[in-house]
Amino acid sequence: MLVINTIMKPYTYLIKFLPTGRCYYGSRYANVKLKRTAEEDLMLKYPTSCKEIQQLIKEYGLESFSWEVRQKFDTPEEVVAWEKKVLRRCKVLERQDRWMNGNIAGHIIATPSVCKKISEFHKDKPKSEDHKNKISVANKGKVKGPQSAEHRLKNSLANSGVNNPMYGVPCSEERAAKIGAANKGKVAWNKGVPRTEEQKQAQREKMTGRKMLPEQVAKQVASRTGKPRSEEAKNNISKALKGKSKGPMSKEEKLKRSVALKGKAKPEGFGDKVASRMKEEFTENNPNKREDLKKCCPYCNQVFGPSNYTRWHGDNCKLKGEQND
Repeated sequence: MLVINTIMKPYTYLIKFLPTGRCYYGSRYANVKLKRTAEEDLMLKYPTSCKEIQQLIKEYGLESFSWEVRQKFDTPEEVVAWEKKVLRRCKVLERQDRWMNGNIAGHIIATPSVCKKISEFHKDKPKSEDHKNKISVANKGKVKGPQSAEHRLKNSLANSGVNNPMYGVPCSEERAAKIGAANKGKVAWNKGVPRTEEQKQAQREKMTGRKMLPEQVAKQVASRTGKPRSEEAKNNISKALKGKSKGPMSKEEKLKRSVALKGKAKPEGFGDKVASRMKEEFTENNPNKREDLKKCCPYCNQVFGPSNYTRWHGDNCKLKGEQND
């Protein structure tokens, strides 16, 4: 590891172009043997390696910039590692409206013209064995074919919110026009356009046998909680519940259900909860179960436990007034 003992140590800096507010974050570790401090060096002697800043200095002058030395280091390796960490955390390549940095450790932004040149250079060229092996290693373990519901959910959660590279980035007019052109002629599912029978049948076949994961159910419930229902949603719920009984079942409905379920095997675990509750409530320590504490009501001549006797019988018995009459 190379350690340089000079007046000026390797340092990171931040430069801001005041008219637009765009910034540039960089590091200085070359030529640090010069006999001056970092504050005397930045912008006054070293205008950075950014060609855009050099051009702006020629056009607007140094008074259009503000700059500061952020942090000093002992070795070039330390300052380069810190610069990479900051640039990746700030996502400078995705946020070019805020940053003037064009690369991170050599990762340069590929403009359409650059992409075209790279494509033309590699067109019709056979891949070497080394290249094929690298592609094979990179794709090893990746999912082939349609993704499962669980895999899609994991991808969705990993790229949602602040994890999405487009989070907080406003949609430009050009991007909005591209999205509009791509969706032109497609069925607008969320705008009330009715689906054809073929589309409905295709959707049924696609969703048959699928079950939502607990995380998906929780996500849907959270997204709908506290939101008022639209009139369309209310009408759909009303149609779905039409003809169904509300409140306690009538004797006829009870009889129909009894006939329909008669002779059918009970599901596994049926009645387990009731049995466990009965065991917990009716123990030997429960006064209502002890025979020696039960009393006979003198008015209706029936035997009850202490709590029922005190509340409904004895002086509170309904038959007390009839016997007095």
